[in-house]
Amino acid sequence: MPVFWTMIFYVMVVGLIGRTYVTKSNIKKKYDNKTTIFFAILIFILPLFFIGLRTNFADTAAHIKSFNQASSNIMAMGDEVFDSSCPLWNIYIVFFKQFISANANAWLMVTAILSTVGVIKFFYKYSTDYSLSVYIFFCTITFTYLMNGIRQFFALSLLLFFADYIFKNKFWKFLVVLVIAFFIHQTIIIWLPVYFIVKGKPWSKKILFTIALTVLIVAFANQFTNLLDSAIEGTYYSNYSGTMQSGGEFSSGASIYQTLILLPPVIIALWKRKQIAAINNRNVNIMINISVISVAFMLIANFTSGILMGRIPTYFSVFSYALIPWELDNLFYGNDKKMMKILCYAGYFLAFCVIMLIQLNGNMYESSILGMKYWGIVWSF
Repeated sequence: MPVFWTMIFYVMVVGLIGRTYVTKSNIKKKYDNKTTIFFAILIFILPLFFIGLRTNFADTAAHIKSFNQASSNIMAMGDEVFDSSCPLWNIYIVFFKQFISANANAWLMVTAILSTVGVIKFFYKYSTDYSLSVYIFFCTITFTYLMNGIRQFFALSLLLFFADYIFKNKFWKFLVVLVIAFFIHQTIIIWLPVYFIVKGKPWSKKILFTIALTVLIVAFANQFTNLLDSAIEGTYYSNYSGTMQSGGEFSSGASIYQTLILLPPVIIALWKRKQIAAINNRNVNIMINISVISVAFMLIANFTSGILMGRIPTYFSVFSYALIPWELDNLFYGNDKKMMKILCYAGYFLAFCVIMLIQLNGNMYESSILGMKYWGIVWSF
């Protein structure tokens, strides 16, 4: 069975066992997220095993090369740190190499674990069904950011770990975390305006303005692409529109399937807006607004470039994975709730199958440590 399929079924089984344990132990009322901390961690163990021991997948080879070429003396880094757009990331690499291990896979494993900590804490605290949120996290292949775009996800994980500052309106503490994350990956600065936009009730004027702005950007996609080129000139993503025009890997922008995958929680929020308004849960309101922002950015990515804009929604999509369980638990009742949960599990599994066949087919997972090579939907030893 291929690696990613193994991960999905493992997550499903461990999630089910964890929920069953909570129910049979008669401690369900103590766990609003329907799991215990033991199962919350256990559900990531096997995926992290494969993720940490990979030797090739997407940009993994580049990260390994960068790690191997990095200095092993933190005092000798000098301008290498301060001339970089990601000084804290470089310091982390050199610190790890000098004081922990010079083995690249040890670094990849620890990086994946640290990145997962933020996800675990966020889902455990803000999801009403932890295992369902993790299941969606894997079915939408968001977990691949633990292998590809690891610096970006490292920055996001830091923000997720301190998500309380967003929900409890602690701006200055949030700003400190954001600045630290900025020196890991600069694109996370997009969270600065978003922090203010998502405050308040769903479908407010700010959110409607964001939707309208998205429509305008999509309508004038070429002009927006040129504007971005000017804004990011000299950075890692410079001239990405040139990549599009040359017919490169990301020339067609992000896949429309990614937008469709992000839509369900937003559609439910619009459909059940009167019930949501009556409940008026501050955290839920913020998560709905963030989910709308996520869809807006992904829609823009569909008409511009997946290499840059396609990665931005990842900063927000994890919030929608925590929103969906709350919507199913609080907006539907009886048989309707059961039907919606069945549709949720089946729908996201179908989404995973589509992504595997259309998007990931041809992306190679390799682990020379495990003696494993995975291509598309099959593997060989």
